Amino acid sequence: MKGTDDKAPIPAPPTGIRRRLAKTLFINLSFMLGLGLFESARGPTLLDLAEVYHIDLETLSFMFLTTSVGSLIGSFCTGWFMDKYPGLQAFFLFATTFLLGLSTLVLPFLRHVYLFFALTFVLGLSSGAVDTAGNLYCLNTWRGLDGGPYMHSIHFSFSAGSFLAPLLATPFLSDLEDNTPSRITLFYPLIGGIAMLVSTGFLLFVREEWIEHQQSTNNTHVERDGAESGGPTPKVAKQQSLTKAKLSLVVLVGVFVFLYAGAEYSLANFLTTFAVECQLQLSKTQGAELTAIYWGAFAVMRLAAIFAAIRLDPKHVMGFSFICSLVGGVALSIWAEHSFLALQIGTGILGVGMASVYATGILWLEGYVLITGRLGCLFPIAASIGPDTYPILVGHFIEDWPMLLMHLMLATMVGCILLFMLAACIGRRVQSENQLEIEKEGAEEADEKIEMKPLEVTN
Repeated sequence: MKGTDDKAPIPAPPTGIRRRLAKTLFINLSFMLGLGLFESARGPTLLDLAEVYHIDLETLSFMFLTTSVGSLIGSFCTGWFMDKYPGLQAFFLFATTFLLGLSTLVLPFLRHVYLFFALTFVLGLSSGAVDTAGNLYCLNTWRGLDGGPYMHSIHFSFSAGSFLAPLLATPFLSDLEDNTPSRITLFYPLIGGIAMLVSTGFLLFVREEWIEHQQSTNNTHVERDGAESGGPTPKVAKQQSLTKAKLSLVVLVGVFVFLYAGAEYSLANFLTTFAVECQLQLSKTQGAELTAIYWGAFAVMRLAAIFAAIRLDPKHVMGFSFICSLVGGVALSIWAEHSFLALQIGTGILGVGMASVYATGILWLEGYVLITGRLGCLFPIAASIGPDTYPILVGHFIEDWPMLLMHLMLATMVGCILLFMLAACIGRRVQSENQLEIEKEGAEEADEKIEMKPLEVTN
């Protein structure tokens, strides 16, 4: 086994393909039945939660802020924990998934609204931890192999869970026309219990993973001792130079992610509320069905993106996403309040357009800039700040001006397109800089080979 870095030994990937697949299976289940169900359940049940706690939507919308702040902190803490204690990754995923399920279970039973907001912070903390840890755990499981399809699978599983949540929530929602009371006190314990049950699957790998970590640590110490006694040392990779063009490109993509994440989060969580408050005066059940259409189209496109990425460049996938987003956004901005059919079709098209924007943007950026840990942390930060700000704005106006949601979606997608076009222009300059660096490194290596070539001795 090869040596690892100086900070912390990376756990060795499991030797058996069955163990790899088993780990990936439980990551997929936690993303689908834990993270996906929780993230998408809040939108359809938002009005019922307001009824349970006797507060208006403007006040309740602050739950998105507390959840997003908790998610941001959870993501940062998870990155530190996974590096510091690599032998406890499976146990960490068990603990955070279990906490996510437990917090979801008790969400509608708190006596005071202040406790409710405190719990939403804990929910954000655990959901951010599960999201970050699941991605890192999948990377570690398939390290050294082609893990791309498996990484895509866990994001598809999240979308599938998000699609199921509105369908599962519909029978539990209140209905004023039929005088049906809210039964979300049964729905949240149901999805919370499912997440807690799924979390126990990670316990299967805790013992063996800890043993592998100890063996990896011992091997690392042996190789370090060998290097100190005069043995060969590994070659250190040259770090990339961060020019102004590259930094500008990273910042632009960060703003791009901020806008996209805010729009995606707001549409998914306020679509049911829009359906009820707009001129169509739809029922909560119809609003939940709209949310299911959005997440269904979202999930199908993410599944298709797995195969599209094999054949197409990220810029082509992004172009298709932008076209669908524009068509859906324009349709919703014009006809959302006038035709239920147009609302359904526009929602589906917008779901297709927004599904692969985030992942495709990161893949596109990797073609120009090496995304290290320090640079990579910018994107989860942006993806958390977007959902912090958008729901506050939408929640403040959704009851008096429901169409703000649709106009904001269109404006955001237009902004994303303009940012991406600007980033593409800067990307050409970065590509030229990268080519010059490659030529310079090639010349330096050629000079080194000439200097190291032994001189021939003639008699």
